[in-house]
Amino acid sequence: MKLKATILPAKVLINGTHRIRIAMSHRGSTRYFMTRFTVPSPKNVMGGQVIGVPNSSYMNQQLLLKMTQIYKAYDELEDTDYLTCSQLLEQIEAKLRGGEPKKLLDVIDEFVAYKKNSASPGTMRIIKFAMKVFRKFFDDRFFLKNLNAQVLYDFRDFMTSDGQNPSTQRIYFQIFREIVNYACRHKYVEYEVYPFRDFDGPKSLSRNVAVSIEELRTIRDKKFTGKFAAQLDFVRDLFMLSFYLCGMNLVDVLQMDYSGEYLHFLRQKTKSRRPDDMATEFTIQPEARDILNRIYKDGKFLFNGKPKSFVGYNSFLNRFLPDVAEQCGIKHRFIYYSARKTFTQIANELMIKDSIIEFCIGDAVSNDRKVIGSYIKVNKRMADAAIRKVFNAVASTKTMDELVEEYGL
Repeated sequence: MKLKATILPAKVLINGTHRIRIAMSHRGSTRYFMTRFTVPSPKNVMGGQVIGVPNSSYMNQQLLLKMTQIYKAYDELEDTDYLTCSQLLEQIEAKLRGGEPKKLLDVIDEFVAYKKNSASPGTMRIIKFAMKVFRKFFDDRFFLKNLNAQVLYDFRDFMTSDGQNPSTQRIYFQIFREIVNYACRHKYVEYEVYPFRDFDGPKSLSRNVAVSIEELRTIRDKKFTGKFAAQLDFVRDLFMLSFYLCGMNLVDVLQMDYSGEYLHFLRQKTKSRRPDDMATEFTIQPEARDILNRIYKDGKFLFNGKPKSFVGYNSFLNRFLPDVAEQCGIKHRFIYYSARKTFTQIANELMIKDSIIEFCIGDAVSNDRKVIGSYIKVNKRMADAAIRKVFNAVASTKTMDELVEEYGL
């Protein structure tokens, strides 16, 4: 951020004088702080200094004091690199006004603008859904300083009556907590008792959607029947492809380039928060290549020779995965995410290291768990070995207990 006293020649006051402003440059844009000082002509401000008027020395002294206050307010802010010039001006002016009470919905709007600079499109969709629920409960007169545990409990009860399940409530409260933390970091509010300290939030429903190794083999080998057999075959292929790509999410499956022997990628969900040196790399295994040869042509996934968008394929999966489960005798919840959970579960039962599993599925490797994590780095060779161990287990006819005993685990 840079500051400089200036005149905008086009902004002439009614009496013909010119208002001195303090120009603030930030992220390639410029915005202006107003001051109480005026000069007869634009020529009276040169190089950021007031000249040619009787009280120029006093004006320069006061302008310097004003800029010092602005710099001080700026230094107290966090995450300024993510703010636009207009947002930064607004936050600094709020501090200079002495920290007027902030309305919750105003902070929410600012938070959403801030998150646009770093969050993935999928995360932004969830945030926008949460914002609609927040606005149903909180009106534009609610001040952030009035938030406490009882208000949070009332909000939880409202979401329950509004039809939000515990898992959704938990996600929305995570976003809400992030908003409150954002406000605290920017000194918009200070609490004697942090609102979430005495709040027992909703417990998430267990997302136990993995299938057993026997169920996975059934899905792989099933000969589907009925009117929609072709659709079920295609949906099964997309599901098994996700499994053979280490539980890859649909949005990533659809945008990958499969022309090479291996994949090098960052998940769409987390790529904005991870550098390229944390990218996942693994060889495309024969099981995945066989499926790609059936349904992937000229850089596109095709059903009946026609491609679909992400939304189209997502709807397609949601429509037919329950039928896949029914014909395969799967009684519990079965979704596309089950492929990711299943790969992770089988890898875990085969005692593959957590750090290698995390690398394969594209999650952040939790090196902070152990000091040795600072010295080692998971690589493609390690991932390929782990992946083959999982896929060989699936390709066999042995039970998981037999596999565990065979590997001496």
